[in-house]
Amino acid sequence: MVRRAFAAVAVVLACVAAVLLTAAATLDEGSLDSGMLSRLPACPARLSGGACALCGMSHSLVAMAHGDWREARRYNAAGPWLFGALVFQTALGVAIVSTRRRVSRL
Repeated sequence: MVRRAFAAVAVVLACVAAVLLTAAATLDEGSLDSGMLSRLPACPARLSGGACALCGMSHSLVAMAHGDWREARRYNAAGPWLFGALVFQTALGVAIVSTRRRVSRL
């Protein structure tokens, strides 16, 4: 039962990761600055003058999706690590779904 729940959660997370990776691959940095994201309010930490751990993460993921590792690290040092985690999660979900055994047997 626990394995089945783990598999279901892993597949859902893989779908979310795949959507994020697809969005990062289809966007470019110019669209982030002039598109919908530019209309969102600024992060509360940024408004108060503090540092935000996620500042620059969108730009970093887009740079990683386009293969620009140095630029990704410049935007946010954790971006390449998050990108790797998203790729791993997507691969895990595909592996779970593509196994021949039914999820209920796990």
